[in-house]
Amino acid sequence: MTLATTSSQLIYSQGVGAATLMLNGPSTQTLVCGPDNNWYVAGSTAPSSSTPHMTWYGTFAGTFGASTNTSMGAIWTPGAGVAMTRLDIAIGTAPAGCTTWPVIGVYDSTAAAWLKTVTLAAGTYSYRNTVSSVAVPAGHNLSMGVQTAAAGCTTNAGSAQLTMVMQ
Repeated sequence: MTLATTSSQLIYSQGVGAATLMLNGPSTQTLVCGPDNNWYVAGSTAPSSSTPHMTWYGTFAGTFGASTNTSMGAIWTPGAGVAMTRLDIAIGTAPAGCTTWPVIGVYDSTAAAWLKTVTLAAGTYSYRNTVSSVAVPAGHNLSMGVQTAAAGCTTNAGSAQLTMVMQ
C-alpha cells in the first residue's frame, strides 16, 4: 500500500520527509498530523506481539526548548502500574546552531524524576526510541516537558509530538 499526501505536505519517517510512504506488509505504524500540517510516523514497522499495549500521545505547540519546563504537554495519571516500552518523538521544526541542545521527554511529577529523555539534534525531525521497560506506578502524574534548556540556537525547536507506548 502507498500512502500519499496532498498539496505540499510531507510524511516524515525516521527523519526523512517524502510525499509518499510505502507499506510493504502488515504494520503497526501510526501516522499523526503535526501542527505544521505534515505527517509523522510513530510506532513500529513490524506487527506487535499479542501482549496488550496502550498509547499516550501529547503535543507541544509553538517554539520550545529555550527554558526548562516539566509540564508542556498532556498530563496523564495511569490507574494501574504500566511499563513504558517505547517513546517516539516528531519535531515540526528541528533546532539548529545550538551551543546546548534541548533535551525533552516524559516527567513523573509524583516521583520528581525524568522517565525517558531525548536530546534533539540539528536536522532531525523523528526520534524512535525503544525503552527497556521503564516502570510507571499507578497514580503517578506524567507530563511531557523540557529537561535541559537550549542555548545559542539560530533556530529554536518547535511543534513536538510525543507518543509513549506502554504495556
